[in-house]
Amino acid sequence: MGGTFTNLLYHVVFSTKNREPIILDAFQYRLYKFIGGIIREKGGILLSIGGTEDHVHLAVRLKPVEAVSTTIGKLKGNSSKWINEQRLLNGHFSWQVGFGAFSVSESQLQSVVKYIESQ
Repeated sequence: MGGTFTNLLYHVVFSTKNREPIILDAFQYRLYKFIGGIIREKGGILLSIGGTEDHVHLAVRLKPVEAVSTTIGKLKGNSSKWINEQRLLNGHFSWQVGFGAFSVSESQLQSVVKYIESQ
């Protein structure tokens, strides 16, 4: 019997710099797809994503290959770079420093997903 089994579930929240309401409906769906792609590249699974004009919530299952802070840092850095390269805003886009990441038990996952989908 070999291999490693993990079930590392997180509720992650991060916001735009100064909580500016700049995640526009015009590109929100594309941003969410891009974030999902980054998570898949890291071997994770995006279970749910939602938010408002100034912040994003994620329910994710991550692999134990790097620290959560490293994964979220790469996710924020790559997504802000993508928004700026695509010129989706008139000005410069950036995320606020920091984030919230909370472990979620399997038994509470559907409640977290429901909450995220209501954002």
